Amino acid sequence: MTQDLLIGQQLADYKINRFLGEGAFAKVYEGEDVYLDRKVAIKIMKISSLPAREITTYKESFQKEAKIIARLEHPNIIRIIKFGFSQGLQRYGLPDGTPFLVMSYAAYGTIRDKYPELSVLDYTTIAKYTLQIAQALQYAHDQTKAVIHRDIKPENLFLDAQDNVLLGDF
Repeated sequence: MTQDLLIGQQLADYKINRFLGEGAFAKVYEGEDVYLDRKVAIKIMKISSLPAREITTYKESFQKEAKIIARLEHPNIIRIIKFGFSQGLQRYGLPDGTPFLVMSYAAYGTIRDKYPELSVLDYTTIAKYTLQIAQALQYAHDQTKAVIHRDIKPENLFLDAQDNVLLGDF
């Protein structure tokens, strides 16, 4: 496994502490707000995997999406804290102008972490999670018709300290 050069670096006001995972378009890191001393999740877009002619359009649409999602304030939706573009980390493999999001950190992992594949859940737990997911989706849709979550899956359903669902990765 190659060493991730971003670990230990600072992106805006956030120190990158460890790699958490990645999807098709982004990598996610655990970070720390250097001024407020709190954990955050940092989602860094993988623009290097895009064709050069699509990068500008992708950045613009990602920023537009971030603005919409940042307005969502619901107890079952991960909060966006900051949106920005990277600067000065080229030597660590991050091109200047790479979009990133800073979000609240879900220290209790995902439903997939808590319940591995083929786990059996009781009906009360299933009903609780389903209701919270439905309420979060309804709230998001009520705020703006532009929000459509296209990737509801256990890996995008985070848990808080009270075992409540936090919907992420819009």
